[in-house]
Amino acid sequence: MSELFDQDADLDLLERITDLLTPQVVENLPPHFANIMSTLDAKLWFLKMVSESTLLSVKQTETQTIIGFVFLSLE
Repeated sequence: MSELFDQDADLDLLERITDLLTPQVVENLPPHFANIMSTLDAKLWFLKMVSESTLLSVKQTETQTIIGFVFLSLE
């Protein structure tokens, strides 16, 4: 896992967020995970998540493709 946001990879990250947060994946998650359909939606979601928690990415070892996220938060 690694901390996110490298300015050179912004668009790739935002596109990956839209790929991962499909309706089937988010159906049992809180409402702010739903309806991430564009890179603008992904950016707004990302900014919300990093303002509320430490957001980490989970990457596939061989390709370094993001396959998920971990949110660390103190409540």
